[in-house]
Amino acid sequence: MKQNLPYLKHILDEINFLLKETKALNYEKFILNELLKRGFTRNFEIIGESGRSNMRPIFEACIEKIIKKKD
Repeated sequence: MKQNLPYLKHILDEINFLLKETKALNYEKFILNELLKRGFTRNFEIIGESGRSNMRPIFEACIEKIIKKKD
């Protein structure tokens, strides 16, 4: 788990950035701004890359727990 902490921190940093930057942003402003769209797309790519292979077992375990709670 310790080896995954840098990946988790990177994911959290990107999520916090996206949340901070969208507080005063509405859909219309976002759609009309190509720079924002490209920047946000890159942030999602970073999140995906950080969580790709190293985090997969953790994500799968979490998904299993969520599914069990629903049943």
